[in-house]
Amino acid sequence: MAAYIIAAFMVVLCGHAILNVEATIQAYGCDQDWTNYEDHCYTVVAGEWDNNSAKNVCSDLGANATSIWSPVEMAFIASLWQSHQIDNPYMWTGLRGSGGGSWVWEDRSSFSVLQPETGEYWSVLDELYPVQGSSTGQSLALTRQGNPVLMSSHDTAGGVVCKKPLPRVFALTTVLNQTSPSLGDRLDIVQSFQRVLPPVLSQVPSRVDSPLVELEVTTDTSCAFQCHRTSPCRVIELSCITQYHCGTYRCSLFDGLPV
Repeated sequence: MAAYIIAAFMVVLCGHAILNVEATIQAYGCDQDWTNYEDHCYTVVAGEWDNNSAKNVCSDLGANATSIWSPVEMAFIASLWQSHQIDNPYMWTGLRGSGGGSWVWEDRSSFSVLQPETGEYWSVLDELYPVQGSSTGQSLALTRQGNPVLMSSHDTAGGVVCKKPLPRVFALTTVLNQTSPSLGDRLDIVQSFQRVLPPVLSQVPSRVDSPLVELEVTTDTSCAFQCHRTSPCRVIELSCITQYHCGTYRCSLFDGLPV
Protein backbone atom coordinates (compact mmCIF):
# COMPACT_ATOMS: atom_id res chain seq x y z
CA MET A 1 0.00 0.00 0.00
CA ALA A 2 1.32 3.42 -0.85
CA ALA A 3 0.61 6.54 1.18
CA TYR A 4 1.21 10.11 0.10
CA ILE A 5 2.23 12.93 2.41
CA ILE A 6 2.84 16.56 1.46
CA ALA A 7 5.06 18.10 4.15
CA ALA A 8 6.10 21.76 4.26
CA PHE A 9 9.66 21.25 5.45
CA MET A 10 13.11 21.71 3.91
CA VAL A 11 14.51 18.48 2.53
CA VAL A 12 17.13 17.00 4.87
CA LEU A 13 19.73 14.68 3.35
CA CYS A 14 21.90 12.34 5.42
CA GLY A 15 20.66 13.97 8.61
CA HIS A 16 21.59 17.54 7.75
CA ALA A 17 20.46 20.26 5.36
CA ILE A 18 22.74 21.24 2.50
CA LEU A 19 23.70 24.86 3.16
CA ASN A 20 26.60 25.55 0.80
CA VAL A 21 24.59 26.06 -2.40
CA GLU A 22 24.44 29.61 -3.73
CA ALA A 23 20.72 30.09 -4.44
CA THR A 24 19.46 32.14 -7.36
CA ILE A 25 16.05 32.31 -5.75
CA GLN A 26 14.98 33.60 -2.36
CA ALA A 27 13.29 31.95 0.59
CA TYR A 28 10.04 30.21 -0.38
CA GLY A 29 11.05 30.20 -4.05
CA CYS A 30 10.52 33.75 -5.35
CA ASP A 31 13.17 35.32 -7.58
CA GLN A 32 15.57 37.89 -6.19
CA ASP A 33 13.82 41.24 -5.60
CA TRP A 34 10.40 39.58 -5.48
CA THR A 35 8.35 39.12 -2.28
CA ASN A 36 6.14 36.13 -1.52
CA TYR A 37 2.57 36.44 -0.30
CA GLU A 38 0.24 33.43 -0.22
CA ASP A 39 0.73 31.55 -3.52
CA HIS A 40 2.28 34.43 -5.50
CA CYS A 41 5.41 36.55 -5.85
CA TYR A 42 5.28 40.35 -6.20
CA THR A 43 7.68 43.08 -7.20
CA VAL A 44 7.47 46.86 -7.63
CA VAL A 45 8.92 48.31 -10.82
CA ALA A 46 9.32 52.08 -10.72
CA GLY A 47 8.96 54.14 -13.88
CA GLU A 48 6.82 56.80 -15.52
CA TRP A 49 4.41 54.78 -17.66
CA ASP A 50 0.86 54.79 -18.90
CA ASN A 51 -1.18 51.70 -18.08
CA ASN A 52 -0.47 49.79 -21.27
CA SER A 53 3.29 50.32 -20.98
CA ALA A 54 3.18 49.25 -17.33
CA LYS A 55 1.46 45.99 -18.27
CA ASN A 56 4.16 45.32 -20.84
CA VAL A 57 6.82 45.80 -18.16
CA CYS A 58 5.24 43.00 -16.10
CA SER A 59 4.79 40.80 -19.15
CA ASP A 60 8.51 41.07 -19.89
CA LEU A 61 9.12 39.70 -16.37
CA GLY A 62 6.83 36.71 -16.93
CA ALA A 63 4.13 38.27 -14.77
CA ASN A 64 0.97 40.37 -14.91
CA ALA A 65 0.17 43.77 -13.46
CA THR A 66 -1.26 42.73 -10.11
CA SER A 67 -4.79 41.68 -9.41
CA ILE A 68 -6.22 42.29 -5.92
CA TRP A 69 -8.43 39.65 -4.31
CA SER A 70 -8.91 40.94 -0.77
CA PRO A 71 -8.41 43.99 1.46
CA VAL A 72 -5.50 42.18 3.12
CA GLU A 73 -3.75 41.65 -0.20
CA MET A 74 -4.35 45.30 -1.09
CA ALA A 75 -2.67 46.39 2.16
CA PHE A 76 0.27 44.08 1.43
CA ILE A 77 0.69 45.54 -2.08
CA ALA A 78 0.54 49.07 -0.67
CA SER A 79 3.30 48.18 1.81
CA LEU A 80 5.57 47.24 -1.10
CA TRP A 81 4.90 50.59 -2.74
CA GLN A 82 5.53 52.50 0.48
CA SER A 83 9.09 51.18 0.65
CA HIS A 84 9.96 53.05 -2.57
CA GLN A 85 10.75 56.77 -2.50
CA ILE A 86 9.07 57.91 -5.73
CA ASP A 87 7.64 61.37 -6.36
CA ASN A 88 4.63 60.16 -8.35
CA PRO A 89 2.22 58.83 -5.70
CA TYR A 90 0.30 56.44 -7.98
CA MET A 91 1.03 52.82 -8.82
CA TRP A 92 -0.69 50.86 -11.59
CA THR A 93 -2.56 47.61 -10.97
CA GLY A 94 -3.91 45.20 -13.58
CA LEU A 95 -7.57 46.32 -13.52
CA ARG A 96 -8.92 48.03 -16.61
CA GLY A 97 -12.33 48.94 -17.94
CA SER A 98 -13.69 46.85 -20.78
CA GLY A 99 -16.64 49.08 -21.69
CA GLY A 100 -20.22 49.35 -20.53
CA GLY A 101 -19.30 49.42 -16.86
CA SER A 102 -17.42 46.10 -16.98
CA TRP A 103 -13.98 45.55 -15.46
CA VAL A 104 -11.35 42.87 -16.02
CA TRP A 105 -8.05 41.93 -14.40
CA GLU A 106 -5.06 41.53 -16.66
CA ASP A 107 -4.49 37.98 -15.33
CA ARG A 108 -8.14 37.09 -16.14
CA SER A 109 -9.03 36.27 -12.54
CA SER A 110 -12.54 37.09 -11.34
CA PHE A 111 -13.34 40.71 -10.59
CA SER A 112 -15.38 39.88 -7.45
CA VAL A 113 -13.90 37.33 -5.05
CA LEU A 114 -15.61 35.38 -2.27
CA GLN A 115 -14.05 36.26 1.10
CA PRO A 116 -13.86 33.18 3.37
CA GLU A 117 -13.93 35.33 6.51
CA THR A 118 -17.25 37.00 5.70
CA GLY A 119 -18.87 34.67 3.18
CA GLU A 120 -19.47 37.70 0.94
CA TYR A 121 -18.08 38.77 -2.40
CA TRP A 122 -15.65 41.71 -2.50
CA SER A 123 -14.04 43.74 -5.26
CA VAL A 124 -11.46 46.48 -5.06
CA LEU A 125 -13.99 48.96 -6.45
CA ASP A 126 -16.09 48.42 -3.32
CA GLU A 127 -13.53 50.70 -1.66
CA LEU A 128 -14.46 53.56 -4.02
CA TYR A 129 -17.49 55.77 -4.27
CA PRO A 130 -20.16 54.22 -6.56
CA VAL A 131 -18.59 53.93 -10.00
CA GLN A 132 -20.97 55.16 -12.67
CA GLY A 133 -20.88 55.43 -16.44
CA SER A 134 -18.65 53.72 -18.95
CA SER A 135 -15.46 52.04 -17.80
CA THR A 136 -13.84 52.44 -21.21
CA GLY A 137 -10.37 53.99 -21.07
CA GLN A 138 -10.07 53.74 -17.27
CA SER A 139 -7.64 51.73 -15.19
CA LEU A 140 -7.08 51.25 -11.48
CA ALA A 141 -4.12 52.62 -9.55
CA LEU A 142 -3.29 52.60 -5.85
CA THR A 143 -2.01 55.57 -3.89
CA ARG A 144 0.96 55.24 -1.57
CA GLN A 145 -1.54 55.01 1.30
CA GLY A 146 -3.18 51.99 -0.33
CA ASN A 147 -6.31 53.74 -1.56
CA PRO A 148 -7.70 52.70 -4.97
CA VAL A 149 -8.27 55.41 -7.56
CA LEU A 150 -9.50 55.32 -11.16
CA MET A 151 -7.32 57.06 -13.74
CA SER A 152 -7.30 57.40 -17.49
CA SER A 153 -5.28 54.53 -18.97
CA HIS A 154 -3.25 57.19 -20.80
CA ASP A 155 -2.23 58.94 -17.56
CA THR A 156 1.22 58.38 -16.11
CA ALA A 157 1.79 56.62 -12.78
CA GLY A 158 5.05 56.20 -10.90
CA GLY A 159 5.31 52.44 -11.28
CA VAL A 160 3.53 49.12 -11.34
CA VAL A 161 3.29 46.09 -9.08
CA CYS A 162 3.77 42.80 -10.93
CA LYS A 163 2.39 39.47 -9.71
CA LYS A 164 3.16 35.89 -10.75
CA PRO A 165 2.57 32.42 -9.28
CA LEU A 166 4.99 31.11 -6.65
CA PRO A 167 6.39 27.72 -7.73
CA ARG A 168 6.45 25.24 -4.84
CA VAL A 169 8.84 22.32 -5.25
CA PHE A 170 8.56 18.98 -3.44
CA ALA A 171 10.98 16.05 -3.58
CA LEU A 172 10.11 12.40 -3.00
CA THR A 173 11.58 10.48 -0.08
CA THR A 174 10.81 6.81 0.53
CA VAL A 175 10.84 5.16 3.95
CA LEU A 176 9.74 1.79 5.25
CA ASN A 177 6.81 1.84 7.63
CA GLN A 178 6.35 -1.30 9.72
CA THR A 179 2.79 -1.93 10.86
CA SER A 180 1.72 -3.47 14.14
CA PRO A 181 2.88 -7.08 14.74
CA SER A 182 -0.76 -8.06 15.19
CA LEU A 183 -1.22 -7.29 11.48
CA GLY A 184 1.47 -9.73 10.43
CA ASP A 185 4.63 -7.58 10.45
CA ARG A 186 3.70 -6.25 7.01
CA LEU A 187 6.06 -3.58 5.61
CA ASP A 188 4.41 -0.74 3.67
CA ILE A 189 6.11 1.84 1.51
CA VAL A 190 5.37 5.39 2.65
CA GLN A 191 6.19 7.96 -0.01
CA SER A 192 6.66 11.42 1.43
CA PHE A 193 6.93 14.61 -0.62
CA GLN A 194 8.88 17.21 1.33
CA ARG A 195 9.03 20.90 0.43
CA VAL A 196 12.42 21.93 -0.98
CA LEU A 197 13.50 25.49 -0.20
CA PRO A 198 16.60 27.60 -0.88
CA PRO A 199 19.48 27.16 -0.42
CA VAL A 200 18.93 23.44 -1.11
CA LEU A 201 16.86 24.51 -4.11
CA SER A 202 19.02 26.73 -6.30
CA GLN A 203 16.68 26.92 -9.29
CA VAL A 204 13.06 26.14 -10.14
CA PRO A 205 12.98 22.85 -12.13
CA SER A 206 10.71 24.15 -14.91
CA ARG A 207 13.27 26.84 -15.77
CA VAL A 208 15.99 24.28 -16.34
CA ASP A 209 14.37 21.07 -17.58
CA SER A 210 11.32 19.99 -19.55
CA PRO A 211 8.79 18.17 -17.34
CA LEU A 212 8.02 14.49 -17.77
CA VAL A 213 4.33 15.41 -17.59
CA GLU A 214 2.45 18.65 -17.01
CA LEU A 215 -1.21 18.77 -16.03
CA GLU A 216 -3.79 20.71 -14.02
CA VAL A 217 -4.89 19.46 -10.59
CA THR A 218 -7.08 20.75 -7.78
CA THR A 219 -5.05 19.41 -4.82
CA ASP A 220 -1.43 18.80 -3.83
CA THR A 221 -2.14 15.12 -3.28
CA SER A 222 -3.48 14.71 -6.82
CA CYS A 223 -0.11 15.89 -8.12
CA ALA A 224 1.71 13.50 -5.77
CA PHE A 225 -0.45 10.62 -7.01
CA GLN A 226 0.37 11.46 -10.62
CA CYS A 227 4.08 11.42 -9.76
CA HIS A 228 3.69 7.94 -8.25
CA ARG A 229 2.13 6.74 -11.50
CA THR A 230 4.80 8.33 -13.70
CA SER A 231 8.27 6.78 -13.86
CA PRO A 232 10.91 8.04 -13.08
CA CYS A 233 9.21 10.99 -11.30
CA ARG A 234 10.77 12.05 -8.00
CA VAL A 235 10.11 15.82 -7.94
CA ILE A 236 6.90 17.81 -8.36
CA GLU A 237 6.45 21.52 -8.98
CA LEU A 238 3.12 23.14 -8.10
CA SER A 239 2.09 26.62 -9.24
CA CYS A 240 -1.22 28.36 -8.68
CA ILE A 241 -3.20 29.08 -11.84
CA THR A 242 -4.03 32.70 -11.09
CA GLN A 243 -6.98 32.84 -13.46
CA TYR A 244 -8.78 30.31 -11.25
CA HIS A 245 -7.87 31.98 -7.94
CA CYS A 246 -5.62 29.07 -7.00
CA GLY A 247 -8.54 26.65 -7.09
CA THR A 248 -6.48 24.84 -9.74
CA TYR A 249 -2.73 24.25 -9.84
CA ARG A 250 -0.26 23.49 -12.59
CA CYS A 251 1.45 20.21 -11.68
CA SER A 252 4.81 19.53 -13.35
CA LEU A 253 6.65 16.24 -12.82
CA PHE A 254 10.45 15.83 -12.98
CA ASP A 255 12.94 13.00 -12.49
CA GLY A 256 15.10 15.01 -10.08
CA LEU A 257 16.17 18.41 -8.81
CA PRO A 258 18.20 20.77 -11.04
CA VAL A 259 21.95 20.29 -10.72
